[in-house]
Amino acid sequence: MTVIAEVRGAGGWCGAEVAISDEWRVELSAVHQAELRAAVGAVESAGLGLADFSREDFPLPTLGPLLHSLVCELMDGRGFVLLQGAPVADLSEQQCEILALGAGRHVGRTVNLRAGDMQFLNNHATLHSRIEYVDHPEPERRRDLVRLWLSTDRDRHAPS
Repeated sequence: MTVIAEVRGAGGWCGAEVAISDEWRVELSAVHQAELRAAVGAVESAGLGLADFSREDFPLPTLGPLLHSLVCELMDGRGFVLLQGAPVADLSEQQCEILALGAGRHVGRTVNLRAGDMQFLNNHATLHSRIEYVDHPEPERRRDLVRLWLSTDRDRHAPS
């Protein structure tokens, strides 16, 4: 028998509540956007690759502390935040990757997955949507995703 326990606190949100609230959205200011562009430029000027630059190589004087403050919301609050207004329209794909990794490194440590790597996620703590994934038509570019549902002795809803 599976026992379902009520999720309490900020993590116990419902879609309808989120839909009518903007508390989970963070709009980037013009200063934040300029910092992101400058930080992308700093990484490029230093000739650093995606795996080679650190948080210190991606300076965000005012946005960095804001991003770091999101950790509490991610870990102890609702569990997700939407950062809006990243200045990606005039950036190349490579620059967008630098921007995303650089901003992410101000929130936490990045995990680089390579061929043969496996990532394990807690489905009770990971936000995801249920839209259809459209893969690349070329076989060599297709995502290889295998879902394996595991139960541990520490599960929130482990069968007894």
